[in-house]
Amino acid sequence: MNNTDNWSQGFIDTHVHLADIVHEVDLAPVIEACCAAGISCQYNMGTCADDWSTVMDIASQYPNTRPFIGLHPWYADRLGDSMDQLSEFWESGHIGVGEIGLDKLRGPDIETQVACFRWQLEAGLRLNRPVSVHCVRMWGKMVEILSEYAPLNRRVAIHAYGGSADTARQLVEMGVMVSICGTVFCEDRLRLRNAVCSIPDNYILLETDAPALMPQPGLVSHHLDFLDGRSYNHPANLVDIAQCVAGLRDTNVGDLTVLTAHNSYEFFTGDTNA
Repeated sequence: MNNTDNWSQGFIDTHVHLADIVHEVDLAPVIEACCAAGISCQYNMGTCADDWSTVMDIASQYPNTRPFIGLHPWYADRLGDSMDQLSEFWESGHIGVGEIGLDKLRGPDIETQVACFRWQLEAGLRLNRPVSVHCVRMWGKMVEILSEYAPLNRRVAIHAYGGSADTARQLVEMGVMVSICGTVFCEDRLRLRNAVCSIPDNYILLETDAPALMPQPGLVSHHLDFLDGRSYNHPANLVDIAQCVAGLRDTNVGDLTVLTAHNSYEFFTGDTNA
């Protein structure tokens, strides 16, 4: 995982929360398991001031974890106290913006969330950084806002996509990437599974959102045992997710790996000539 010359080869997890893992289990064997599974790079998300320094510390120890720093919509009411620190992080190097977004089920009022989201989105676009976006039951508002900034040139990605094929089409037309996680295993999520089949090749990404969104244990090869005695999603499960997505898209996992690695690299670097 420390060879930064070929980090764009192999599987790339475009959304993971290693800061939520490091306080529960030893991170080193987790990273080793990911490397053994063929995962060459992980985009490691921050959510608030409580974990931003941890995200950066992990990046220093494991160079192929690419840091994203952002204020999650659950903490949008902290924006006033966070602007200076966020700006310092983003201006200190090639750091992604994330996790940011909108959430109808949790967090402060939507007006506060929208203001926080817009401020961070505009900063990411101004600095030409990759932006990882959270959206829960706010698809109409999300599409409305993103349309104001289009074309987004694949520098914005919706993580853990759960919308319809039609919404995915609208996002892609604006230049937004669409990232698929372990929820794709759920056979009753027909809308999502149809969307997975419809996403154009150059707009699809893969992620785990580990340690969250644990798929059914029998469908994946790894799990994390936390201090609360429960099992959580392991980032090495990206390989299993890729196999499921490849099956739905009627392709082989090797071709999907090459495709999504290329997309992930372009999303992070902005280099469309790679």
